Amino acid sequence: MNDAVGIVIPVRDRASLIGRCLDSVWAQTWRPLHVVVVDNDSSDTTIDVVKEWGERHGAFDKDAALRLEILSEKKPGACAARNLGLRYVDTPYLLFFDSDDEMHPALVEDAMDAIGDADLVYWRGTVVGLDGKKRSKPFYKGNLLARQIYNCLLSTQLYMARPEVFRRVGGWDEAASAWNDWELGIRIAMSDVKAVALDKELVTIHAQKKSITGTGFLPRRGEWENTLAIIERRVTESELLPARKKRLYQMLAYRRMILAVQYCKEGDREAAEELLREACSAPALGRARRALLRLLYRYTLRG
Repeated sequence: MNDAVGIVIPVRDRASLIGRCLDSVWAQTWRPLHVVVVDNDSSDTTIDVVKEWGERHGAFDKDAALRLEILSEKKPGACAARNLGLRYVDTPYLLFFDSDDEMHPALVEDAMDAIGDADLVYWRGTVVGLDGKKRSKPFYKGNLLARQIYNCLLSTQLYMARPEVFRRVGGWDEAASAWNDWELGIRIAMSDVKAVALDKELVTIHAQKKSITGTGFLPRRGEWENTLAIIERRVTESELLPARKKRLYQMLAYRRMILAVQYCKEGDREAAEELLREACSAPALGRARRALLRLLYRYTLRG
């Protein structure tokens, strides 16, 4: 199995959804696969569903072309579960996936065909909203760091990398309870990783009411800001040139402004204006950029 592709799937209380995800993994045209489901202290029958699925597909056989293992992580949070999987898997390539989403059958095969000598390959995805409407995730080629900050190209389900890419940057930050894939992706992009863009839609992402953003941003106010602060510390501690650091601080101010727009749209103008003032007070912004940020806030708020 030393030539397998590893797939780590953290799961918590997804008994009704994990089967669909695993079926999409089973449908992959690429073998061998080493699938690691990390249970994050589920209180429902999730593990029973996973065990039944594995037995039905013969996936617990150590010589199976698709080999399934189940790990348990009691520490709360998907990041802790993913880090356990990262420590455990020893395949040459690794991707993380969410238990409520679906892979298109050719995902792994297309990724393996595309990656070549690169460290990482990323692809397109489609989001199915709570209302059933579909939209495409943003996708761009080139300038990975800027596009990660603005558009989160390296969302959890949207890339595969060599395991050392994740390990070199320290894995998933368990202190980031929100936007943790965005934060990890920024660290990866800051490491000047060699990445390949695969212009194909290979994943269907299903929004869930109990997901981080399923009920809006205000219920988790403070957690988003905490992740922004973590990223700013990462930038400060990095060995990037001062001019590049300044540009990243400006981009993060822009993200604060977008979050302020979300707060306002969800009915808390006071929280929005407080965050906007914080964004505009960033030392990296001159007078002209502060004025532009306020203008963009009003423009974005109007749709």
